[in-house]
Amino acid sequence: MIRVHVPVTSANIGVGYDCLGLALDYFGVFTFSFDKEGLVITGCPQAYQNKDNLVIQAFYSALDEWKIPYPLGIALDIQNASPMSRGLGSSASCIVAGVLGAAAFSKRSFTKQELLRVCLHLEHHPDNLAPALYGNLCSSFLENEQPYVSLYQVHEKFAFVTVIPDYEVQTAAARAILPDQMSYGDAVYQMGRCVALCRALETGDHELLSHACQDRMQEPYRKTLIKDYEDVRKIALDQGAQAFFISGSGSTMIAIIDQQKSEQLRSLFQKRYPTWMILNLQAAKKGGYVEYE
Repeated sequence: MIRVHVPVTSANIGVGYDCLGLALDYFGVFTFSFDKEGLVITGCPQAYQNKDNLVIQAFYSALDEWKIPYPLGIALDIQNASPMSRGLGSSASCIVAGVLGAAAFSKRSFTKQELLRVCLHLEHHPDNLAPALYGNLCSSFLENEQPYVSLYQVHEKFAFVTVIPDYEVQTAAARAILPDQMSYGDAVYQMGRCVALCRALETGDHELLSHACQDRMQEPYRKTLIKDYEDVRKIALDQGAQAFFISGSGSTMIAIIDQQKSEQLRSLFQKRYPTWMILNLQAAKKGGYVEYE
């Protein structure tokens, strides 16, 4: 039996559109066993209990890449921590789980860069895939279909109060709302703050973080798709959050705040929005990993 643990992830972190991604310490668990014939999937909605399941697609895609024969049968139980269509990397979690499961089944050794390249066969943006594999904060890009990742260790003083509404924002709608062009001035604004944001999260610099995590590229447009954005943001900043951003394309929003204040903020949000999922998280120090039984 192979048990794969994969963290939820948050892409963009405000100013890092399509290049920054953060792993958070809320892990999905994907359990594979190979002692029976056929395919049996449990733990997820019935619509995904078939060969089109993204975890299974990633598992088979990796074996095809490595020219390894398929097992005669797979029993897969999915306890995925990432809610779908909320901007927390649910598809990336499934892909990473499938590839890590295939690597464990193969009994071969692969670098994380090799695993990431295989993951990219099914999702062509590494912003969520990279932190799901590496953990912590990742800056990633592709060149000639080869992924490159820069890893930053997030300072332990920061908590990430994660606000997950009970409604979705579709990625297609979040991409369609963005303008086709931006000015050189806005590009310079973004680049300087993107670099500064990575440094601030790594060193624990509150002041730098508060100035760096202010986006002009995508959040001014995407916030209009989240009806509670302004209210949630005001509560977070009034309670001392140093930064606030939309996770991926939404609808999830995240406040970065000192550990000492984080539970109070989480509790306040839960009272304000009792039907929402509110989590008090830290950066995940490691990405996806495998346990054997």
